[in-house]
Amino acid sequence: MDPVWRSRRGLWVAVCALAILPAACRCQRPESSEAASASSPAASQSAPVASVQVPSLVPGPPSGATPLSDDALWKQALARDTIDLARLANREGAAGLLVGLEAGGDIGLTALAALPHADDGELALSRLCEILDYVPPDQAEPVLSTVQAIVAAPPRPAERFDLEGYRGCAPVLDRRAADARLSPAARDLASSARQMLREQGVAGP
Repeated sequence: MDPVWRSRRGLWVAVCALAILPAACRCQRPESSEAASASSPAASQSAPVASVQVPSLVPGPPSGATPLSDDALWKQALARDTIDLARLANREGAAGLLVGLEAGGDIGLTALAALPHADDGELALSRLCEILDYVPPDQAEPVLSTVQAIVAAPPRPAERFDLEGYRGCAPVLDRRAADARLSPAARDLASSARQMLREQGVAGP
């Protein structure tokens, strides 16, 4: 065989192999992901097997740059005064406060404190309980406090905004109420919120 042809053929095989390799890797990733998820602490507690982004709720600056750090009302509400939290909730609503929550740090904690004051605060329940299933135990209490406060508030309109949000929270609250890694106060908040869901008939027995 001509040496030049042999060299060209070898190069072509190498190019084809490089083209196929990424596709093969992509096909294998879901299986690896499932195996890793099955061995995670969340799986052992029957929590959903998924990749969830959880903001850091440790007091301090936000995780990254955010324009909310320069917003006058957000800065004023950092002191967590009830009137300022109510003003922030009135301006931002659940959607805007969730943006603050994702920033993490003191801004995220302020967003959590303001959410019970929002007229549509229950719209945040789905995301709050998603975070609650994965947040480190030492950061769970402020999330539970917000969930409990939202659940405790009677629905303002004739119908709840997000019934599925209430129902989705129930199993998460059950898991957290039984989670020995949480503080007694945090477990009490989870139990209280779960009991209120039962009494309100929105999340099963």
